[in-house]
Amino acid sequence: MGFLKAYAAFWKNYVYFGGRSSRSTYWWVQLWNFLIFIIILAFVIVPVIHTFTTKDYGGMGLSTVFVFVYLLYTLAIIIPGISLTVRRFHDANLSAWWYVGLCLAPKVLVFIAEGVTKSTITIDGLLALIYFAAVIARFVITLLPSKDPNNFREHTDS
Repeated sequence: MGFLKAYAAFWKNYVYFGGRSSRSTYWWVQLWNFLIFIIILAFVIVPVIHTFTTKDYGGMGLSTVFVFVYLLYTLAIIIPGISLTVRRFHDANLSAWWYVGLCLAPKVLVFIAEGVTKSTITIDGLLALIYFAAVIARFVITLLPSKDPNNFREHTDS
């Protein structure tokens, strides 16, 4: 699937958590979102830099508008991003529960550790390591090739 088609499928399957998504679809969407964020952030950062270098505060309003645009876009892609990742896990023949576990387990451990022990460098370091391991595991799973035969429906990339 190509660059434009992948992004269109991303929005078309906004809340569809069934089926599968190929590696190319997943990573094309990641590239799209990266480029969109870079463009929005450029409109945020350039006026800020201009303000600090010239002491002219006229461009700060534009920067504030684009911070709002950035936040809106971030909120808009949360659900389709989760559904795309769940379909990517399905393509690697893993249940959505793997995704939920890899996202929530580190956060639950931090919550438990905060309630049980005083924060120490050892505990904080261990929790950071567990969190980092979960992030790496999610990343590796998105890189895995399609598994056929698969327990999940066919690709929903179209």
